Amino acid sequence: MTHFDLQRRAALGLILSAVLFSFLCWQVVSSGTLHAFDHRLYDVVLGVRQESLLILAYAVTFFANTLTVILIGLFSAAVFTWKWHQKNLFFGIATTLLIGQLLSSGFKLLFARARPENVLPILTESTYSFPSGHAMAAAALYGFLAYAVITHTKHPKTAKILVATVVGILLIDMSRLVLGVHFLTDVIAGNMIGCIAFCIGIFVSERTARRT
Repeated sequence: MTHFDLQRRAALGLILSAVLFSFLCWQVVSSGTLHAFDHRLYDVVLGVRQESLLILAYAVTFFANTLTVILIGLFSAAVFTWKWHQKNLFFGIATTLLIGQLLSSGFKLLFARARPENVLPILTESTYSFPSGHAMAAAALYGFLAYAVITHTKHPKTAKILVATVVGILLIDMSRLVLGVHFLTDVIAGNMIGCIAFCIGIFVSERTARRT
């Protein structure tokens, strides 16, 4: 696949993600159907979660914590630059993480949505609920890493990489619900911002590769 093809697909992914994110924003602001479903689903989660499930969720959510994402990002950037000799990927992942964080933080302040009333608080979160920063980080970081591995190492098991990436992101999403720190629309919106971020990262990476 050419650089132009990848840029075109990244642009399409960005547009689709932005449209879905806009729809979620409208649902939250207007207290639409999904907003009501958030609270019903949250009550269901409260009814089924047990201590063992909370421990598992806490372990899974670790892979999208800020410090974890920074360390994985720095390690990946080093591999891209010195082992793979792909500086374009360095610029791509840096762009992905920076834009994802800026968008996530900005929209949190804009919507100022309160977090769920967690009756079994295992985590204490000081920021707003919408969108989920962990869901954003999961989609942005692991989405970009999947793209990097598939397109720059000629890995023969592309389907397995994609499936593993999607499953990992979904597990992190579910961990935020189980821990009671987010509503469903929060994590989906976070995923969409992560998708926007790594689509921009792919565009930057491919654009940079064309110039070198």
